[in-house]
Amino acid sequence: MCTVSQIADGWTLRNPQYHQWVTPEPVTSTITYIHDGPTRAEFEALKQELQELKVLLLAAKRYDEATGQKDCEDVDKVAIFKKLAKLVEVDFDEVFRK
Repeated sequence: MCTVSQIADGWTLRNPQYHQWVTPEPVTSTITYIHDGPTRAEFEALKQELQELKVLLLAAKRYDEATGQKDCEDVDKVAIFKKLAKLVEVDFDEVFRK
C-alpha cells in the first residue's frame, strides 16, 4: 500500500472525533453536512490541520515516487479531502492530481 494512502486512511478514521461539526456522510455522497456550524476556532483548527496534512502528504508522495510505489488512493477518500479542503480554502490538487 502506498504511503499517501496509509496517511489518508489514518486521518480519515480519526477525523470525526476531532471535527464533529463536519460529517461527510455517506462517503460516496456529494454533500458534506455541517452540523450547528463551527466556531471560528474550530474552523481555523481544521484549516491548520489540513494545511499540515497537505505538507505531510506531499512528502509521502515524494517518498512513494522515490520507492516506486504507485498511486493507490481511494477515490471516495480523496473526494472527502477535496470537499473539506475546499470548505476551508486549502488546495489539495497538488497532492491528488492524476
